[in-house]
Amino acid sequence: MEKRYGLIRRCEIPQIENGVAQCEMDLEMKPGTICRLVCNPGYIATPQLDKAECKEGGVWSLEMKCEVPLVIVGGGLVNEDVSDVTLEVLDFEDRSQCKFDLPDLPLRNGSGWSLHNMIYHKDESELLACNGITEESVAVCYGWKMSPDREPWNFHSYANRGSNLEAAMDSLYSRGGEYLPRRSAYNPYRNYGRYAAESHTIDGDPVILGGMVYNSTHHLVTNSIRSFSLDKWSRHKQYRKNEMLWNRAFFCSVKVNEAGVVNLGGYGDQDQVINNATIRRVTDEREFIQPIQQRELPNMPIGLSGHGCT
Repeated sequence: MEKRYGLIRRCEIPQIENGVAQCEMDLEMKPGTICRLVCNPGYIATPQLDKAECKEGGVWSLEMKCEVPLVIVGGGLVNEDVSDVTLEVLDFEDRSQCKFDLPDLPLRNGSGWSLHNMIYHKDESELLACNGITEESVAVCYGWKMSPDREPWNFHSYANRGSNLEAAMDSLYSRGGEYLPRRSAYNPYRNYGRYAAESHTIDGDPVILGGMVYNSTHHLVTNSIRSFSLDKWSRHKQYRKNEMLWNRAFFCSVKVNEAGVVNLGGYGDQDQVINNATIRRVTDEREFIQPIQQRELPNMPIGLSGHGCT
């Protein structure tokens, strides 16, 4: 009957345990419609099961799924003079297939890791360790490919410098005391380190927000947002805005619907401890159903810095 009368069997919006499907509505659930997964807080998308396409006959290409994530804890101060390099895996479901023997974080000029970021790069099945205070004031990321084999950590990228090619070109130009103004506008802190920032994986991309940027003479609070996509750290193109509403370091940030963040408190300009909270849209890619509206939320009773949130 469908062929005789030219009828099209549409798909129904997928129902997902511990998550919701965000679907392109312009195709009205006809074949070719793409739905993407947003998991509830405390869950992440199962790798390769986070996007489905409506096929002929009104069936989905796969069943999307959310799962309880592994939690990896690493680095931190042991005492006033020593930073740790060990990693610990916390598995809340006792999954035998997720028993990884993680190598220690690499030493950087003899320094361990503190006030740094650890980010899951979903598309590459990779764990990134970025930023933190070191003897050398350049923000560096190392990567570890998630594998049962005990592979070492390797250099990944410069978080403040764009692509590795741009970083190499910067190095060449800097030897002559020059730089390219265009690249400087995109990467204004390319020769600075970064610490006390927040980080998330938003719509599959590692994202670093705010923090302190520093060199041998200055420590500055920033509101910049850095995202890693297509082998490049960027503060433009995919993202509507490249800055938070406030300069923040030592603050707390919570991801919202794979599209934005709620930022709370922190250390701000002029030694100010911030008591405000804001909703910040980071990407437009996940606005099929409920666009996130950027706005300020009611202030916290007192300013907080170095706090936690969930």
